Amino acid sequence: QQSKGLHKRKLAEPDHFVAKCAWCEQKRSITRELNVEHYRPKAEVTEWVGTPSPDIKEPPKQLECDTGYWWLAFSWNNFSLACDVCNQHWKRNLFPVRPPRLACTEGVEAKEQVLLLDPASDFCTSDHFAWDPLSGRIRGISDEGKATIITCGLNREELLRCRVKVATDTLRATKELLRAWRMKGRD
Repeated sequence: QQSKGLHKRKLAEPDHFVAKCAWCEQKRSITRELNVEHYRPKAEVTEWVGTPSPDIKEPPKQLECDTGYWWLAFSWNNFSLACDVCNQHWKRNLFPVRPPRLACTEGVEAKEQVLLLDPASDFCTSDHFAWDPLSGRIRGISDEGKATIITCGLNREELLRCRVKVATDTLRATKELLRAWRMKGRD
């Protein structure tokens, strides 16, 4: 028997509900691989221990530094969809801001200088990131870009491989297009 409603479907039906993670932009199944991510953590806020490298292979160690933004727990503007790896393994409750960190009290979000780019906001990626197509590595060219790369592990191996494949496929398609265009000019 089939249930009605957007979130209910027959078990035999293929899983075709796919979206991208707000952080790594990898396609993931909405029903199995995406979590509701709170941009500003709701229960507690942590910060990095030390100064991690953008090329770290494991999530940075974190230190609890304050209570969370509890008043934003149900704010739509604080929600994104994020994959398990970005949300639970890398970002967790990290929320980098420029020092000094202000106490987490209602209204602090208007005063603090956030370093983590908000995936739901408008920003020009080229103002914050540069890409190396040969290695797939992202380089932060702003403090916000650097903090976002470290916080979400955007230079992890899986993502580097995907970016190199996209760059290689794009280069191959461009060469084929140019070859076809030149051949057409000879006709």
